[in-house]
Amino acid sequence: MKFITEKMRGLTTVLAVLALPLAATAQSVTDVEGDGPAFLQVIHNAADPGAAEVDIYLNGTLLLDDFAFREATGFTELESGVEYTIGVAPGNSTGAGDIIADFQVTLSANTSYIAVANGVLSPDDFSANPDELSIAFNLEIIADVDQEAASADDVIINVFHGATDAPAVDINARAAAPVTLVPNASYADAATITVDPAAYILDVNVAGTDLTAAAFDADLSAAGGAAVTVLASGFLDVEANQWGEQFGLLAVFSDGTTALLPALTASAQVIHNAADPGVAEVDVYLNGALFATDFPFRAATPFLELPAGLSHYISFAAPGSESIDDAIATFEVALGEGELWHLVANGVLTPGDFAANPDGAETGFDVFALLEARDQAETEGNVEFRVWHGATDAPSVDLRLTAGGAVLAGSLGYGEVSDYLSVAAAEYVVDVTAAGDGNAVVATYTLDVSSLADQAVLALASGFLSPAGNNDGEAFEILVVLADGTTLTLPVSTSIDSDLAALPGTFELKGNFPNPFNPTTNIQFAIPAASDVTLTVYDMLGRQVAVLVNGTLSAGTHTATFDASNLSSGTYMYRLQAGNFVETSKMMLIK
Repeated sequence: MKFITEKMRGLTTVLAVLALPLAATAQSVTDVEGDGPAFLQVIHNAADPGAAEVDIYLNGTLLLDDFAFREATGFTELESGVEYTIGVAPGNSTGAGDIIADFQVTLSANTSYIAVANGVLSPDDFSANPDELSIAFNLEIIADVDQEAASADDVIINVFHGATDAPAVDINARAAAPVTLVPNASYADAATITVDPAAYILDVNVAGTDLTAAAFDADLSAAGGAAVTVLASGFLDVEANQWGEQFGLLAVFSDGTTALLPALTASAQVIHNAADPGVAEVDVYLNGALFATDFPFRAATPFLELPAGLSHYISFAAPGSESIDDAIATFEVALGEGELWHLVANGVLTPGDFAANPDGAETGFDVFALLEARDQAETEGNVEFRVWHGATDAPSVDLRLTAGGAVLAGSLGYGEVSDYLSVAAAEYVVDVTAAGDGNAVVATYTLDVSSLADQAVLALASGFLSPAGNNDGEAFEILVVLADGTTLTLPVSTSIDSDLAALPGTFELKGNFPNPFNPTTNIQFAIPAASDVTLTVYDMLGRQVAVLVNGTLSAGTHTATFDASNLSSGTYMYRLQAGNFVETSKMMLIK
């Protein structure tokens, strides 16, 4: 990442220029007599998708054919003192009769102009300007511009605010003390500044605030002696603006060369973990453009770089979709500079047609944004993974080393993610169990990460515990996703017929085993929904001798162990209370 050099020659002069009204350099051209030619550069900055390509006519004669958004001409020499009619027609027009807007200009001698085609054809069909300025299609004229700087030690920057849905902005250059290059520029305002040839990072902030809409890398270190026009271009909110091009800073040089300044980025990985058979494959759209076709369940992208600070829209459609208009769901995410995210598509389209989540969680189709993702391990030589619960019909679970070993990820409810765990690159055997109950095992898996040293992975609970109760969707698996988009499911070491897979329909105190016992016994009970549970042991005189459970448990079958090593032989009572359910049973200790 490049940072602005602290050298800013002539800063006081720059700030003095900026103190002038910003609109002073953007004006209608008047008829000024004089000798010599005039010079005109035309830039297409109208982000309306309906004007993605236009034909430009000069006095009824085709000048530019299929002139595309974010294209520009070089400076063209024209006769001064003559009124010109510049007409704009749809691309592939058949003649001047197709012109939809025309503009009259008279150019002064020995003067250079920039004409910016900007705005939208039907303002009511787009987001209004936040400052209530007109965004109708127009030809904005910037007069008295320089085609080059007077010195190789200078770079002239003409700034133009051409983003119709953006408020007034400040353009700041990063430094030990940030420098405001352009203050309070509203839509269609223009300004001119002079800076040293250097590498800059430019922040576009809402005027008068430290709220950064976007940041861009502007390397002008090789641009000494040049004049460049930088335009705010495109839409901040593409969804609300007919999926037009996203906001960026467009650099245009005097010869007509154009380039979008590189935006500072964040990274996101998209994962399809929605087990609903109705979305077994999807077409994925990113910001309105088709990104992936027939994207299957349990597939993932690598980490994608996206502009930071801007809203991004991920949309899903049935396979074979023709456009974003076919999307069945669209989700908005905004990524901070340098952040890494996992974006997991999960859930079911019609929750009423599937098994409810045992803990009462919402299971509708959604994109879950998991912050603080990693694309590599932070500890050299280790493997780092985190676990995300994406099985809609499963209660809260633990992931633990097998046979009652250490809990790797504890009490994860649907839609929840664990912290990262760093482990040696080796082979492990792990159990998925009911939360807090190492005996209620769903299945046991082999986790072989011996070849994944230095990598960070996401492990997802994926599919249905009970496919038959969920439209025969895919069965429960542990899905592992690597940073490069590689996916795999863990091999099952041991399948378990667990009561967790067929969740209890009622509260039940199932009894204890063994009975009689010496000195320990296991008491088993079932709860159909997450509940506050107490399990207490009494002697025959009603005195409390042990509290085995006192807290909230998830739905499922649970086991509590009673150790009577310090008690005398005899009959004892144990009492289960879960919500309004109360039941008592007897057991016998024989020593």
